[in-house]
Amino acid sequence: MLKQKKGFSCDLQVHPFGNKIKAIDILRQMEENKLDLVALLDFSWHDLINLKKVMKIDEELKHYYKTDVDESIYRFVNKKNGKKLFVILGSEVAPFDRSWHILSIGVTRIQSLYSVEGIINEILEREGIAIFDHPYVDTLPSQKFKDISSRKGLELTQICGKYLDRIALEWNGLLIPWVRKYMSNGYDDYANKKTSVLAEIMRIALVPTTDLHAWNRRMLKPMGTSKIIIPSGKIDENNILDCLKKHILKSRFKAIKEYVSFSHFLEVFLYSNWLKSK
Repeated sequence: MLKQKKGFSCDLQVHPFGNKIKAIDILRQMEENKLDLVALLDFSWHDLINLKKVMKIDEELKHYYKTDVDESIYRFVNKKNGKKLFVILGSEVAPFDRSWHILSIGVTRIQSLYSVEGIINEILEREGIAIFDHPYVDTLPSQKFKDISSRKGLELTQICGKYLDRIALEWNGLLIPWVRKYMSNGYDDYANKKTSVLAEIMRIALVPTTDLHAWNRRMLKPMGTSKIIIPSGKIDENNILDCLKKHILKSRFKAIKEYVSFSHFLEVFLYSNWLKSK
């Protein structure tokens, strides 16, 4: 994976849980994995993730990195090797009925939660990046992440048609095919394959993300398993969010589509079920 980097590497879905992860842990893992930018996302439907707490600029971080913070955008420079790193805060957002998940890159605290279109509109109005998260996985709690119905598939197509050239679709690195086949009535890699087909037919950008869930430093290791790589020399560091949006919506990036290890998936699954039981 590390040999693939020839450009500006971005993983746009990282969820840092708990109080055992600090900003310097994320930066060190980014450097080890040759990532230039990550998006840290909380969840709109609960408060298990406190991004401001995770990204607290403490004395240890100041010792190793120069830091500049502009609302949801953090810029770092390694004082020793000059490496530049970017962290963008955002949110994984669902309407009140939890029918869809949308990745909001660069915009947090979305208020328009009555419909998926309200969510997308607010993200776009606030100049963020809106990405349909694992769109062919049914996110209603009662469905336990099975595949969506034909009715929801039609709704998805209609929404994508309304927002052509303004939103992207996500290819999810946590949806390991054989695991999904076991858990979702034998549909195998249906979710990512269907998303890929829809993106191609409608000419919508398809953005791979790792969908990393980390409760400790060790669980940060798979960060960047799935990612996009923007060509070298094409990044405006002074306007990083807008630059990132333009490259994504025009599909001007290399897509790295890989799945996390089963051990990471299993750890995420066990932690998630432990949280549900609390």
